[in-house]
Amino acid sequence: MFNATGFLQALGTSATWEVYSLWMYTLNLGIAFGAGYYENQVVVPLWIKFERSSKNDKMYDVVVDSAEMRRMDPGRKFWAFVSTIPLTALTITQLFTKRFNGRHESAALTWLKISSTISCIERAMTFTFFIPNAIKLMNAEMSDKDDSTKQIALRWTRLNYARLLLSGLAWITAMKALTTVDSLSQ
Repeated sequence: MFNATGFLQALGTSATWEVYSLWMYTLNLGIAFGAGYYENQVVVPLWIKFERSSKNDKMYDVVVDSAEMRRMDPGRKFWAFVSTIPLTALTITQLFTKRFNGRHESAALTWLKISSTISCIERAMTFTFFIPNAIKLMNAEMSDKDDSTKQIALRWTRLNYARLLLSGLAWITAMKALTTVDSLSQ
C-alpha cells in the first residue's frame, strides 16, 4: 500500500535524482497507458474498420482509412511529446539506475528494473513495428490497399493489445517501485 509519509520523506531534502526520475517515469507511463487505451478504443476504429464481407456474410473485410490517419496524425501531434521522446528517455534512464539513496539492493530498485525492462520491450516494439507500419498505412493509397496492406492493418490492431498490456504492466510495476520508496529512508 502507498505510504504518504514515506513519499513525503523521500521527496524531502534527502531525495535523490533517482527518486524524482522514478516519479517522472511513473507519471509518464500512466499518461502513455491512458492515452494508448483511449487511442485503441476510440481512434484506431476510425482508421481501421472491420466491415462485413460482400462475398461471405460470416467474414469481415479490413478497411484502412489512410486519409483519416493522415488527418489525425497523432504520432507527430501527440505521441512524440508524450512517449516517443520523453518515455523512451526516461526508460533508458531507469535501466541505468543502480541505487536509491545510496543503497544498491532494494525492493524499489528490483521493481524499477522489472518495469524498465518491460517498457524497453514495449518501446522496441513501437520503434521497430508500430511506427514504420503506421507510416505505411498512412501512405497507402486506395490502389495500394491490397491483401498485404490489410494484413499489416490486422496485425497492427492485434499487436496493439499486446503493446497496451506491456505498457500497463510497466506502469503497475513502476507504481510498485514507488510504494517501496518509503523503505528507502529507513
